[in-house]
Amino acid sequence: MPKRIAYIQCDCEKGKLERIAETDVAPGNSFHQDMRYTTFYSCNVCDRIFTRARIKHYNEGYRAHDAWKSLGFIPYAGKLTREEIMRFAPQYKGEINEHKEKKITQKINKLGKN
Repeated sequence: MPKRIAYIQCDCEKGKLERIAETDVAPGNSFHQDMRYTTFYSCNVCDRIFTRARIKHYNEGYRAHDAWKSLGFIPYAGKLTREEIMRFAPQYKGEINEHKEKKITQKINKLGKN
């Protein structure tokens, strides 16, 4: 039986990536029926954040979705901190883009004023 790796090694080659947050599944619409969500990971040594998207493509021929497909780990290039991702990412669907980051920042600013 092959040995199963229980974690993903970080690019820093010293740490491992740990899941810190996940968005909800974004259901497709009538034009783009693929479903997707994003998982965020943080290295336990260098604190870099990575994202990994999962996509369920809609197969027009079968009129059904294929199995979930995981994409590679991509360094997170957004402006949110680890804590902000952990707190707010689960409230959103699909991927965290610039528009959603702006909404999160506005929410943080609003909460800070209260």
